Amino acid sequence: CDWSSDVCSSDLVRSVRPAGNVAVLTYDDGPQPGGTDKILAELASADATATFFILVGRARRHPGLLADVVAGGHEIALHGIDHVRLTSLSPREVRRRTIAGRRELEDLSGRPVRWFRPPYGAQHPTTWAAIRSTGMESVVWSDEVADWEDDPVAEIAARAHTVARGSVLLLHDGYADQFDGVD
Repeated sequence: CDWSSDVCSSDLVRSVRPAGNVAVLTYDDGPQPGGTDKILAELASADATATFFILVGRARRHPGLLADVVAGGHEIALHGIDHVRLTSLSPREVRRRTIAGRRELEDLSGRPVRWFRPPYGAQHPTTWAAIRSTGMESVVWSDEVADWEDDPVAEIAARAHTVARGSVLLLHDGYADQFDGVD
């Protein structure tokens, strides 16, 4: 780990070893009307699945969209109760919030949840250890296309052409805001 940074680089899921020439699509910060529903339609038309890192507060507000993600056969993962930066919290609070978020997301989705992506991908060794102590695996990403930038869709899509086999690609089906605790 680079102990001086916000991200611990060891023992994090960053990539996979797929049987075929595929990458993992992951979507953060949803569910959000106008985002999640459009992505679900595109994934269905491509006969593809993805992992959705859900904000529990948004799932409470949009349970129908969460149900659509589940019905589409996509994997449900936890992004947090909200989008508060975990490195600003004590390890005890990180553990408490992770356990509570997982339980509520499992109740809302009817699915087991084993993956957790910290908001902003930010974590210290103590944050990582708190997450692991809940039985969850911390997942970050190996590639991103900066889809949060206000760039033309074609430009964002072009950035995805550099994604390699086994990459975990960071994308967004929603954008956290002040109601989600964004700093």
